[in-house]
Amino acid sequence: MRFWANRSTTTQIVEYRKAAELDPKNALIYNNWGSALPAQKKYDEAIEMYKKATELDLNYGAAYEDWGKTLKALGKLDEAKIKLKRADELTHPPATNSQTKWMLLASGRGQHISDGGNMPARLVAG
Repeated sequence: MRFWANRSTTTQIVEYRKAAELDPKNALIYNNWGSALPAQKKYDEAIEMYKKATELDLNYGAAYEDWGKTLKALGKLDEAKIKLKRADELTHPPATNSQTKWMLLASGRGQHISDGGNMPARLVAG
């Protein structure tokens, strides 16, 4: 972010446009471009950039989060909730069954759970 400290929003947007021409499949460029647009009240254009970023990378949690925050600022709460939920799923994925078993054992609530003897001794030992 220090790179942009002395650059105007307009300059940032121009630079992101150029970067997108050079690397049109880079989701990060589109997300950052979208993040610069609300400062100029270009919310619809920002949403298009977030949409492009998530089309290029379906698992780009930051783009879904920025998209959701922009929708929320526009009062589109139902749409915002969907995007923010997706962002949360991507940035905080649910634990796998094995991870869940380990967490339960570590917390003392899963004494009867067995994974075939593959638990670390520090978690099995009482």
